[in-house]
Amino acid sequence: MSPLFNITDTMQVNVLPLPKPKISGDPYLCNGTASVQTDNVFSSYLWTDEQGNTISSNPSVTFTKPGNYRLQVTDPNTSCVGDTVIEMEDGVVISTVLHELPVICADQTEVAIPYEVLAGQLGHVSVEFDNKSVSAGFSNNESLNFSDNEVFVPIPQGVRPNHYSLKLQFFGNSDCGGEQLIEQDFSIRYDADQVMKQKWDDVIALYDAAHNGGYEFTEYQWYKNGQPLPGETQSFIYLNKSSLSPNDAYSCLLTRNDGVTLFSCDFVPVIPQKSMMPSLMPAAATWRMELTEETLASFYTLQGNLISWQRLTPSDNELTMPAAEGIYLLQLKSTKNNTTHKIIID
Repeated sequence: MSPLFNITDTMQVNVLPLPKPKISGDPYLCNGTASVQTDNVFSSYLWTDEQGNTISSNPSVTFTKPGNYRLQVTDPNTSCVGDTVIEMEDGVVISTVLHELPVICADQTEVAIPYEVLAGQLGHVSVEFDNKSVSAGFSNNESLNFSDNEVFVPIPQGVRPNHYSLKLQFFGNSDCGGEQLIEQDFSIRYDADQVMKQKWDDVIALYDAAHNGGYEFTEYQWYKNGQPLPGETQSFIYLNKSSLSPNDAYSCLLTRNDGVTLFSCDFVPVIPQKSMMPSLMPAAATWRMELTEETLASFYTLQGNLISWQRLTPSDNELTMPAAEGIYLLQLKSTKNNTTHKIIID
């Protein structure tokens, strides 16, 4: 009878990870060449091109052509072989151009400056302002927000309308991407609601310095839909025998007493509610008003100068018109209402 044998044994199998080389350096060919390298911890290195041709057997290599390159390395402890692929591209120096700046109003928080990349890839954008702009509240910024076609420059709160200057620095996203400096003048226009007000359906008048932030204006030129209106060079515009339209935009080119000339931003009229007040009255005539409470009635010129005022009540309600011919603004002010009406005295 043959003896019975029972043989057992154990084998441990270790699955070792393949080495994974890390490549450092810029994957762009600057001036026709680019150098990259990997860690000097492997026992062998083999750089090959897309056709399998050997480029180098050193940890570092210099490329002269774009394309995909493979690095194969050997782990000195395990003899395992691993590889990785790097794509080399022609590096292009950044080239950009600015397009026409949009209108910038003093009440904006930022301006979107349109630009176009002509060559290269954009990495980041910085802005530097001149001393005048910095004194007005603008701040230099090393990294502006930007999109594919706009770069966003913050506007300081309460900035004074004026002419300013900045420098935009466009940086390429590679070591050979370079940088491009573009200087740009820009203007901050007056916020229309700060410097002007619609008085009725045919009048837009400018506020005086006491009500517009302290600006003293000496010269005026009104514009409609971007075109100058001949002869409209006063502090107000009056459309005789016609009415303002919400489909039009009005602006005014204003010269301050410090010599600075700037546009206002566009003012778009609104259609006022119809009034029960007469629009044409004889000089010094009276008008009996229907009142439910005490009302202060004040006559102003179109320039905002007070001519006369009366305190009226439901029982004492006869309003006396100005004695001189002209166009006036009548302000009716009570605890419940505050309205303005245009009155022509003829």
